Amino acid sequence: MVPMLHGPTEVGRIAQALAEAGEERYYIQRFSPRSTLDPRYSGLRPFTDDDIEQMLKSARSFLKGTLVRGAPAGIDQE
Repeated sequence: MVPMLHGPTEVGRIAQALAEAGEERYYIQRFSPRSTLDPRYSGLRPFTDDDIEQMLKSARSFLKGTLVRGAPAGIDQE
């Protein structure tokens, strides 16, 4: 998820669309500004753990099988 492009609302909408399509899993992953394809993104800061938790909560309201790839300690995976 790229800051300025994604947030809890967008992640929730994606999860809702996936759930409506019959999907059971949705994986979200924190943005890393290293080696970006678009150099404009190299200066963006990754989301905080609180941001990730908020997006996870938003997504799980539609799709319970949402997980965070590379989740930091303390973020509930199940």
